[in-house]
Amino acid sequence: MRAALTGTIRIPPTAIYLFIAANSVFFTMALVGVLAGNEYAFAELKYLSTAALTTTLLSIYAINNPESFQRAIIVGTFLYSIFKLSLVFSASNLVSIYQLEAIYSHIFSQKFVHMPITGDIHRIQLPPDILYAMTPILYLLLRCSTGRPAGIQSLAFMIICSAIISFTAYSRLIFLVFSLSTILCIHMSIRSKLTAILLLSLLPTTLLLLNFDVILHNSFFEERFSARNNYHSDSIRETQIAHLIAMWLDSPIYGHGLGAYIASFVRDPEIPFSYEAQLIAYAMKGGLLFIVSFSVSIFYFSYKLISNAGLTPAVLFLTLMAAGFTNPYLTSTATTVLYASFFLLAWLSKKNHPLTSSPTQSTKTLENQQQRHSKP
Repeated sequence: MRAALTGTIRIPPTAIYLFIAANSVFFTMALVGVLAGNEYAFAELKYLSTAALTTTLLSIYAINNPESFQRAIIVGTFLYSIFKLSLVFSASNLVSIYQLEAIYSHIFSQKFVHMPITGDIHRIQLPPDILYAMTPILYLLLRCSTGRPAGIQSLAFMIICSAIISFTAYSRLIFLVFSLSTILCIHMSIRSKLTAILLLSLLPTTLLLLNFDVILHNSFFEERFSARNNYHSDSIRETQIAHLIAMWLDSPIYGHGLGAYIASFVRDPEIPFSYEAQLIAYAMKGGLLFIVSFSVSIFYFSYKLISNAGLTPAVLFLTLMAAGFTNPYLTSTATTVLYASFFLLAWLSKKNHPLTSSPTQSTKTLENQQQRHSKP
């Protein structure tokens, strides 16, 4: 607090304004939930307020310690990849997947998504997976934001760790995010039109090949990418979305408030208000207030990212937001690191940003910033 008052810590007003605006929306939705008699209104408010507070604190830390923030992402990605490998190895060789889930739930107070792939190998998906699927391009962007290009070895290390995390999750969405992140990362490192065309063609080509029977005869691919095996999970999401939209139409203006859920369609008895179709669920709870505030926030941040840091971080940001239609990632603790990273990229002024200014100008800007910080 003393550091903030004396000016040694920069607290961007935008971060405070966004924190106040977000919590105003959350408290209004909670009030509607309380008036509607939702017993879980304050429980869900705690989730949202904690995510908003964590995002704000991380954003302030990233602004004041960008190098330390980047190192934390590198170390975190490496340690998390080892952790994911340990979970998969333990489920295959040491204990059953259900015993491992019970141990994990006891330690971390949450469950993980798992599914047998082939033999004794199970996929294990955790909420932080979407963060670490983006770390290669996120690391590159953050390095550029401080005027220091990332080395090839560092990028290769990040891509390998991210690949381990993505393959142990074995999720279609995580694969998509990891592929997009890696393609953008390589494209930014090797800037040429031919390279861009070749890289951008890899993703649709890979997805097309995964639908051919010659590949699907391999059970390793079939368990995850076969339309037949995905029918059950996809049909659950479709039914869930239909129920949520129908409930939203009952009160499209005010919504049903935080803590609201469909009694006949509960996914987790411990947190009945949580759904995979997270954005649609929040529209059902917040009504027009949430839809308008969320849309304005998306437009504002996308505009800031495109103006100040280019199209790449805006694409990643919109990809993360789109994930909220099918997976409950938007309020997880790990996702707050992504929000802080996007805020760091959007907060930098355009003339100071190495991604949108000339190398000479970026170098001069960096030198000026260092001189200002060195003054007593």
